[in-house]
Amino acid sequence: MLGRLAIDELEAAIADCTESLRLRPTLVLALNGRGSAYLKLGQPEGGDADIAQARQLLPDVEELFKHPWQLDQ
Repeated sequence: MLGRLAIDELEAAIADCTESLRLRPTLVLALNGRGSAYLKLGQPEGGDADIAQARQLLPDVEELFKHPWQLDQ
């Protein structure tokens, strides 16, 4: 799931995360991953909603699941 996100297979990452969320709708890792993929694709409407939901479940989600391309930020 997140491996695809790290190598910019964004559509596949979204599909993986969506399937994970179908099985476990509150899976924070999948919400954050799918949100990040949408944002990298330039689709803030989907990305912002997923990340907001992940933050409601786990307020420090972005720090816990930093992606390799964010480590220098």
